[in-house]
Amino acid sequence: GRLMSYLKDHNLMENTYVIFFSDNGPDSNQKEEAYKKYPSTENANWMAKTYTHGYQNWGRKGSWTSYGPSWAQVSATPFQGTKYTTYEGGIRSPLIIVSPDNTNAGKINTSSVMHVSDILPTMLELASVELARSGDPTRKIQGKSWVPVLQDKVDNIRSEEDYIAFELFGCKSLRMGEWKIVSMPKPYGNETWELYNIISDPGERINLALQKPDIVERLCKSWAHYAETNNVIIPNRTVYDGLEDKLPPRPPVYDPSWPRGSEDVPDLDVLNK
Repeated sequence: GRLMSYLKDHNLMENTYVIFFSDNGPDSNQKEEAYKKYPSTENANWMAKTYTHGYQNWGRKGSWTSYGPSWAQVSATPFQGTKYTTYEGGIRSPLIIVSPDNTNAGKINTSSVMHVSDILPTMLELASVELARSGDPTRKIQGKSWVPVLQDKVDNIRSEEDYIAFELFGCKSLRMGEWKIVSMPKPYGNETWELYNIISDPGERINLALQKPDIVERLCKSWAHYAETNNVIIPNRTVYDGLEDKLPPRPPVYDPSWPRGSEDVPDLDVLNK
C-alpha cells in the first residue's frame, strides 16, 4: 500500500509496471525439531529466541513458525507436493501484474504458462531496451516476453512445442503444452518419470506414463536438452535421504503403492539417465 501511494503521489504510476508473485510452495520443514538435536548451536539459539509456540502466535511480529510436511501439503491444496518438490504444489505460484494505465484490471489468465526467466525479456521490451551482448555470445535469454499477453494479443506466449524445465535437489520436471513429466527421488517418488495432463489433472493424481510412453519419451528428450544446455548436475544423494519413516502416510486414492507410480511407470531407465 505504501509503495502504490508513493507511486501515485510522485506521478510515477503512468511509467511503472508492478509485478508480484509469491514464493514457491509451502515449506514442509520442521526446523525446530531438527535444531533440538543440536543444542547451543547458532541456529538452535536463534530458534529459541524467535520461535513462538502455539497457533495464536502465527504471523505475529517476531514469530517464526513451521508446521511440517502434513500441513504443508494441506496448504498446497489442491496441488500435489510442497516446497523442495517439482510437483505443482512446489513450483506453481500466483502472479499479479498491474499495468501503468490499469487496463488489465480484473483480467484473469489461466492459460499462459509463465516463468521467472520471462521477467527480464518482458521488462526489456516494455522499456524498449536492447540487451547488450557481453560475456559468452552463445548464451541466450531462455525466457519469453509477456508483452503480447499483457496487450491482449495472445492468451499464451508459448507454443505446444515450447517447454519449461526444472531441477532441484535431484527432483526433475518438464512442462510442454498440456503435458508434464516429473521424476522425484525416494521416498517422495520412485525416481522414474511420471506423466500428467496438467490441464485436465492439475492436481497430478493420475499418472499416465504407462498409457502414453511416446509422450514421456518426447518430453524426456526435451529435458535432456535442458540439462545439457544448463549444465545440470544430478546429485548422487539428496536432501530426502532418511525420510522414509518421517513422511505422513499417503491415502491410496489412485495408486495403492508407495512410492507413487511404482507399478504403473514404463521401463525408461535409459531416458532417466
